[in-house]
Amino acid sequence: MPQPTASTASFDLNPELKRWTMLAQDFQRLAMQILRVTTYQGTPIRRLGVTSLARQAGTTSVAMQLAAAISNSGNHSVILVDANRKYSWFDREFPGNGPGFLSALSGDVEIADCIHSTTISGLSVVTLGKPVWANVDYGEQSLSDVFEGLSEHADLVIVDLPVIDNSDHNLAIFPHLDGVLLVLTPRLAQLKFADPIKHLFKQLKVELLGILPNQWKS
Repeated sequence: MPQPTASTASFDLNPELKRWTMLAQDFQRLAMQILRVTTYQGTPIRRLGVTSLARQAGTTSVAMQLAAAISNSGNHSVILVDANRKYSWFDREFPGNGPGFLSALSGDVEIADCIHSTTISGLSVVTLGKPVWANVDYGEQSLSDVFEGLSEHADLVIVDLPVIDNSDHNLAIFPHLDGVLLVLTPRLAQLKFADPIKHLFKQLKVELLGILPNQWKS
């Protein structure tokens, strides 16, 4: 099992995780399913994105819960990457959190120096690390180096993505993922989005692995 090179900073994710305690078993089942999923080439999923169609769908919370569930499910190390430039939960909860994803893309630091430990065993995080307005290099080689570096330090990389669209940010990142999970709320489920979403995923060159209902009443 690869071991992340964690910095001295440690992020306490327990308060956020405890908010979802009643769904812990559901996330454990999802974790087991994800660990069994393979790519078209038959290899295990190593890089997984989590996104939604609109804001406030709980994408970050779902990504965090899934990452924690997988890290707790056995001998698996996980890195959760914050790639949500517009609405970063980590920047809001942990301001001034050190170098991160955008820092590595800019060439300021190596991606290994952007991996921070958390209070969850086996789970590390990579924050944005630079102001959201900062210029970064989305060149193919820069992204390849960053994602290859992340995969060297963990069994699974989960990327917390912004709302799915055809922005340069998403167009650059999505091809480096093995697939994505789409978080869907009841309001969004009522919209006729099937054909446009299929077209968008095809444009982004990424596989839709599944749709996760969130904020549903049982």
